[in-house]
Amino acid sequence: MSKYNLLDLPPRIANKITQVTESGCWIWTGAVSIGGYGRVRWLKQDTYIHLVTYSLMVGPLNWDMDVDHQCRVRSCCNPYHLEQVTHLENTLNSSSFVATNKAKTHCPKGHPYAGVNLHTHPNGYRRCKTCRAETMKQFKVNNPTYFRDYQRMVYKTKGGGWDGVYL
Repeated sequence: MSKYNLLDLPPRIANKITQVTESGCWIWTGAVSIGGYGRVRWLKQDTYIHLVTYSLMVGPLNWDMDVDHQCRVRSCCNPYHLEQVTHLENTLNSSSFVATNKAKTHCPKGHPYAGVNLHTHPNGYRRCKTCRAETMKQFKVNNPTYFRDYQRMVYKTKGGGWDGVYL
């Protein structure tokens, strides 16, 4: 693990990095963003320190990709802990609500999110068809006139008269 050395960085950057021996993280002690990422002025631009160390020590950045902290420490700038991944991979590797929900294999009632029981909304939201059917069945029991009145209203707004036939 001697390929990347802290001393290979410019002194003004290296002086603001503390090495943590237990985790191997290089913690940025300079300016930090609200989200916890190290910030630095580099090439006349404000940017993230992990992007600077990655580009200086590993190679050029692919701007279609994210640089993911494998250690999950946002202020870490150790190139061994950084990897370029797609935005989706970066999101799913995180502890965000998107990653948490994507990892779920069953609905809260225990039905699987798979096969014919899975409805995927165009926005990506997953719904259990069994639970949805149970909810609608219970709603109809608790609100017996709702659907009849709703269907009458829809039929009348389409210009027709009520002929006693439910849509």
